[in-house]
Formats: sequence, C-alpha cells, structure tokens
Amino acid sequence: MIKTKNTLLLYLMCFVIFFEHINYFMHTCFKILHFPSVYTTRLMLLLYGLAFIFVVIKRITKAAPALLVPLIISVLYVVTMLLLEDNFHYVSEAINEKLFLYGIPTYIVIYVMDDFDEIDTVLSKYCLLILFSYSLAIFLERFYPSYFVETDYQGISYGLLIPFVYYTCRRSRKTTDYFIVGFTMILLIFFGGRGPIICALLTLIYKLFERADENKFLIIIIGVVIFLLLTYYESILGQIVRISEKYDFSGSIIKYYEMGDIFSDSGRNNIQDISKKIIGDYPLFGCGLGADRYYLGKYGFKYGNYPHNMILELCIHYGVIVGAALFITILIGIFKSFANRKRNTGAYIIFEICCLSTGFAVLLFSSSYLTSQLFFAMLAVMLKFRGGKSYEKIRNSDLS
Repeated sequence: MIKTKNTLLLYLMCFVIFFEHINYFMHTCFKILHFPSVYTTRLMLLLYGLAFIFVVIKRITKAAPALLVPLIISVLYVVTMLLLEDNFHYVSEAINEKLFLYGIPTYIVIYVMDDFDEIDTVLSKYCLLILFSYSLAIFLERFYPSYFVETDYQGISYGLLIPFVYYTCRRSRKTTDYFIVGFTMILLIFFGGRGPIICALLTLIYKLFERADENKFLIIIIGVVIFLLLTYYESILGQIVRISEKYDFSGSIIKYYEMGDIFSDSGRNNIQDISKKIIGDYPLFGCGLGADRYYLGKYGFKYGNYPHNMILELCIHYGVIVGAALFITILIGIFKSFANRKRNTGAYIIFEICCLSTGFAVLLFSSSYLTSQLFFAMLAVMLKFRGGKSYEKIRNSDLS
C-alpha cells in the first residue's frame, strides 16, 4: 500500500530507472497470454511517458539545472551529425533510443527528486520483481521455449546484477537477503556471463572491506573463502561444468571453460586495437559523440560497434585530453560518493546499484555509456549530491 505522495513518486521514478527490465517482464507475461507484442510495447511506452511526466511536471523549476547535461549532449550530437553527414545513420540507429528515450529521462527524474526516505521499501519490491522476471525467463527457456522472450543470457545476467547488488548492499539487512543473494549468484554462475560474475564478485569484495570493523571474525572467514575460491578456481569451475552438463545449463562462463580459454577476449582486443588507432588519428578533438559506431566500420571492423571500454570510448568521442579529463572527473565523483555514503543513505543505494553493475563497472570492459540507462542514473546521483551535500539539506533548501 502506498502511504504518501512521495512514496508514489519514488515508485514512478524507479519505474523509469528500471523500465527496460520491467518492460521485459511485461513482454514475458503478455506473451504467455498471447497478447501481440506490438501493443505491449506501445502500452509500456505510454506508461513510461506518463510516469516521467508525473514525476517532473510539478518540479519543472528544479529540472532546469538537470537540463544542462542533456543540452550539452544534444549539442555534441549535432556536431557529430555535421561531421559525418551522409554516414550519421550508423550512429543514430545505434544510440538514439537508449540515449534519448531512456538515459536522459532517467537522469532528469532522479535529479528532480528531493526525498529518498522511503526508497528502500520501493527498491526492494522492484528488485524482487526483476529477480522474478529473469528467473521466470530462465524457467521458460528450459521448459517452455515458445514463451521465451530474450535468448541472450548475457542481457539476463546483467539484469540479475540489480537485485544482487541491492540485497548485498542494503542497510536494513534481513535473513531472507542472504537467500536472495545466494540464489541470484547461483543463477549468474550457471546461466550468466563472465562480466556479471566479475561485477558480483567485486560487490562482495566491496562489502567485505566496507564492513571490516563490524565483525572481524566473519570477515576473516569470508576472506579465507575468497582466497580458496581464487586458488582453486579451476577445480571449482570443473565441478560447475560437470553439473552444467548433467542438467544442460548454458552460461557463457561454462562455454568458455569448455573451449579451454575462460579468459578469452571474445574479439574485443581487435576492437580496442582499432579504437586506439582511431584515437591516434584524431587525438586532439576526437571524432564526435557516438562516432565510434561509424569509424570502427570505416577502419575495417563493423559499423555500429563500440570499443567495449569506457576510457577508449570517451577518447574517441572527445579527444585524448577531454576524454581522459572526463573519465578522471567521473572517478573523482565516484570516490566522493563512496566517501559521503553515510550522509545519503537513501539515494546512495541507487548509486551502489548503478556503479557496481551496468552503470560503471561493466563499462570498463563491455557495453557503452551512451546506451547504459544506469550510467545516467549514477551520474544524476553524483551531481545532485556533489560536494558532500546530504539529501536532507537539498530537501529543506530553497530549491525544494
């Protein structure tokens, strides 16, 4: 039951932030009911638009500072259009929807919110829904494949990171959280990709260090377990593969292990070598926002692709100096957010979810910041609470 208007706004805000995952769940449900997917898409986009408008409409004056980032992105986008002229469709087809329909609206709805007191209650429900959605997808793929919506387990495992990070990092811990974290980790191991598993391990290590003073004996035990896992990972993976073969599980980490090269770069070294060559040819000003989608094809790889590395991507877009400066600025913002986490408990859990999943950690070895909805969510939290501001101060300020 929704108790206050602010709680309703938080539900709508999270609906926007996690729209792609909620949309996936609804497509799965409607497919089971034989409802045409084209109408499902239209219905979900309508609800998405209404949620965005409802959150922003009475906070339009607060949205003014938030519009600076979309304005800069739009200007740079126009510059790229002018640079590429007839070849701009390689850029627009790859990023338009993710950037302008999902990324920027997500940034705005977080920026205009000023009360995150009930966010934990709201997030717990959304994360349970996301976990149920992807668990259902895995179940349907195995037993009722005609109802399966998404065949990309990589995408599913990235979605599973959201409830995993939340239930690992939340402050008001419950006994059921341990079960949820363990269950999600099992799904990631047997059905997920290497990237999501790496992010999950980083999350556990992060919480290990964060809570080092709370229970030193437990920390020592967990540290020994992690050490044993790293030492005997080949034997452990071998056992996982044997279980997977018995029950026909098909996570990408299992496939790479069977191929004999669990550390395979999946061809990304080639992409990144070409990306470095592009940077070398355009070091000062770069090629334009999103222009890597075109230039990777021009340099002989594939049109519409990207470097799978945030640092290289920024340097291609803005040049070495500006690109490196932007990445360093983002890193500083992340460190400051970690340092000020106790002052912004409500908003900070959103930052943790984003930073430890597809909002930042994943972007260092996969995906693209331009198409990451959670990157823009993380950016909004960092900028809103820059300089150590607490959300109580923002809520009580004249701008609220």
